[in-house]
Amino acid sequence: MKDRLIIYQTENSTTQTDIDRRYYLNFCFEKNIHAHPEFIYVTNGEVEIDIDGSQMTIGEDQFCIVLPWQIHSFYTPKYSRIVVLVVSSYYVDNFVKNLAGWRGKNQVFRAEAPIRDMFLKYLYEGPFPDEYIISATLLSLCHCFLQQCPLDQALDGKKVPIMLNVMDYITKNHAAKLSLRTVSNVVGYSYSHISHLFSDFVGMSFPQFLNMTRLGHARYQLLHTGHSVTDICFESGFPSTRCFNRVFRDNFGMSPTEYRFHYSIQKDAEKISIDEGMVQLDSGIPVILKK
Repeated sequence: MKDRLIIYQTENSTTQTDIDRRYYLNFCFEKNIHAHPEFIYVTNGEVEIDIDGSQMTIGEDQFCIVLPWQIHSFYTPKYSRIVVLVVSSYYVDNFVKNLAGWRGKNQVFRAEAPIRDMFLKYLYEGPFPDEYIISATLLSLCHCFLQQCPLDQALDGKKVPIMLNVMDYITKNHAAKLSLRTVSNVVGYSYSHISHLFSDFVGMSFPQFLNMTRLGHARYQLLHTGHSVTDICFESGFPSTRCFNRVFRDNFGMSPTEYRFHYSIQKDAEKISIDEGMVQLDSGIPVILKK
């Protein structure tokens, strides 16, 4: 898979009140981006994480928070067992709003003992509690993050709401015939201004981000549905199967059909329920270990 690809995880950007928990052994994952915050806890070993170009190491019994729209990737150099929670911003709404336009100089931290115990009791395993306990536990982790991780201003704060509106519009309308001029008109800013913000905010052009969004949707559909490749092509917003195949192969190194066949084993590993147990990555391919 090509290093320049950034996977847009549609499934981690659209659900309003979801909390998605996954367990991994020796976790590695390519660059990706999504709208919801992500909480990582390492139970054993260590994981290297790149967040917006900054390299950090999450050690045993440490947490890391990935903020909305941060480009990040994971790599396990030797061994790791981790749990990853991608949660709707609904649960930590004020934290997400207050951190818009900011980032941690380092986003790895240790939780205070009572807060760590809350996490292990309520969110690490077993059925999820009610939304108030979920919010209280996550906000307590956010408190630890803010206590231990000094902040840097990532962008001009005024740019962030504009780009979140732009990305939200593209996410919801990626299957339509979109142009930068259309999107600029919808959000009420000039073509050139939005074009510059794309470069500043995600380091790519509007066409690249649109293709990334469509590829993210297509990839999810290939792995999680039985829809035909032709249907997925048009549902994702590509004008033709020829274009879809070309863009998909350019970014993933194989056709959509080959990708579905090759990674069919991981179709349930993107989002797993508690009863499905641990997910193992062996040579980069996740496998569900049934209890």
